[in-house]
Amino acid sequence: MRTLPVSYSMLVYLDELEYTEAALAADPDAASLAPTFTALIAEWPTIFNAERGARRDVTRSDALVAVSDVLLDRITLRFSEAVLVEAGGSRDSNLYRRFFSVTPGKFVRAPFRKQCEATRDVVLVEVAKLPSVSPLLAYQAKIQSANTAGLASLDKRSAAKGARSSNARDVEDWKAKVNASRTTAFAELLKIAAAKGYPKAWADTFYHPAPKKAATDQTDDGTDGAENTGTSTSTPANGSSASATATHPATPAASNGSASTGTGSSSSAAAPSGTSH
Repeated sequence: MRTLPVSYSMLVYLDELEYTEAALAADPDAASLAPTFTALIAEWPTIFNAERGARRDVTRSDALVAVSDVLLDRITLRFSEAVLVEAGGSRDSNLYRRFFSVTPGKFVRAPFRKQCEATRDVVLVEVAKLPSVSPLLAYQAKIQSANTAGLASLDKRSAAKGARSSNARDVEDWKAKVNASRTTAFAELLKIAAAKGYPKAWADTFYHPAPKKAATDQTDDGTDGAENTGTSTSTPANGSSASATATHPATPAASNGSASTGTGSSSSAAAPSGTSH
């Protein structure tokens, strides 16, 4: 109860801080312990915003790499078709092999950084050696642009992931600080309880009785998102329990005296068994 798992989200940590701070402040015997939690609450926005920013940067850089990969693949495959035409349709010709020692399909399926480096160190180098009248030179600027953008996106993602790792350590340090404060406050509450003759359970009242799990998303009405199955349990006079599923509300009896039956409903006593008229 006093120590929160590190896996719990920052929002859960904030809820627990708010609960404990408000509870301490409301009790004159414990109010002197509240400022520690007030200070932690004040630190929360900075830690949370840094974590959110780091996660956002990684997500957006992943998207940038994915698009850059597609754009480089597209221009590379178009270029390979043009090279094949210039090579007279022969993939074994010297001209074709200068650019693609493997099939273009395999070339673009390589890890993206490896593809970019091969494009920079092989394809673009060989394009630069072509005579000025070669129609393949029309692809040079486009390949250069796509490849430069690809390498830049990879570098940006690496930087974002590095920053995310650093931020994750900062978050863990802050959570450890919160847990240390919660444990210390509990020890102080036990001392107060002993001095004033309160039961030990008094110290527990300043901590949220049921911390929400980090993986639980709350709905707008504050519930934990679990479905309400509509199943209720009734206990008859003989002590046995019977489960009835109230999926639909009871349907009023029709004017001809027949009753609508369904799960959790009983037949009208006025309706005889068999076919009703």
